[in-house]
Amino acid sequence: MMRHLLFIGSISLATALMVGPASAQHGGMGMPAVGGPVVVKVLKVDRSGSVTPLPGAEVVLERWMGDPMRAPKLENRAAGMVGIRLAGAKVGTTDSQGQAQFEPPQMAPGQLLSVSVLHDGHTFGGEQFKPSAKPVEIRVYERTEDTSELSCDLFVGMFVDERMVVTDITMTFNNNQPVIVDTDRTGLRLPMVLPAVRGEPVEGVLPDGALRNIANQRQPVRGRIRMEKGTVVYRGPIMPGSSQQIRLRYGIPIERSVQDIAIKSVLKADRVRVLARWSRRIAPRLVPTRSFTAFERDEGEFRQRQIVIDGELPANTPMLMHLDRLPHATSAEGTVALIGSLVLLALFGLALVAPPEALERFRRRS
Repeated sequence: MMRHLLFIGSISLATALMVGPASAQHGGMGMPAVGGPVVVKVLKVDRSGSVTPLPGAEVVLERWMGDPMRAPKLENRAAGMVGIRLAGAKVGTTDSQGQAQFEPPQMAPGQLLSVSVLHDGHTFGGEQFKPSAKPVEIRVYERTEDTSELSCDLFVGMFVDERMVVTDITMTFNNNQPVIVDTDRTGLRLPMVLPAVRGEPVEGVLPDGALRNIANQRQPVRGRIRMEKGTVVYRGPIMPGSSQQIRLRYGIPIERSVQDIAIKSVLKADRVRVLARWSRRIAPRLVPTRSFTAFERDEGEFRQRQIVIDGELPANTPMLMHLDRLPHATSAEGTVALIGSLVLLALFGLALVAPPEALERFRRRS
């Protein structure tokens, strides 16, 4: 009986010691359980760049619960929030000064706060923040469908082996205007490395199910990627700045030993960087039609193993590359085997064309 009482007493003491610090911790990640009100200030940026308060905007304050170490960024919530879930939300409207005020949030350990604004069909904000005395400031922008002032940066990685060219393309949008470029209605064709004919990439011939074999990624998650008329198209907003990216990864089968591949972008590429590598089992060559830098040159075989192209690419201007897959092996063992095969073939041919008397004399001498 005494042992049971001591055991229960020790459990109670341990529980009190464990609960005590947790109860004293008034918020997750340094956030207070009960603090001052959360004030959100919404500002509208027009096409000229001037900033004014926006009254009548709908503001959403959200509380998220989960493991901060496993939780993804809140602005990527559409990608699937593994390790975090929505714990509560409040909706408010900005006043004539463009401000919306919420009561002090009841924060529990491990909870996060985010605030977003719904305006003109778009969601602004959504990043994690900590309550403070300063208002949370969110800026909203007007929309346009004009893509003439839009540019991009392209990074193209390629690896060539015996059967295909594995291509990895990252496109970073450069929107230097204080306005959202909306491509939801018109669509934006994404640049891809494709087989080329007469210096032009063959576009518009991808089958309807090709997108299943093309790994795509958006950072942050905005808009949608679709297969339309044989090309990969992005439909959605392009926000101001240079933080929005789209990534495509796929393979191009090598149908001939010598063929051309090319890439073309509908947007001007302020910088295009191509990094190409190839397998050591064969001797493929990728020769661009513009200047490049060679790295990792194989001194034993005098062949380049990596090239880098770095420069600009005007809009709707193809970058052509000649792909030459040499048919012979490049290893020392393959070279010895090839020479031995040629010697045996020469002896066999000599035996076929030589007269019987010469073969008899050769046999007697040996």
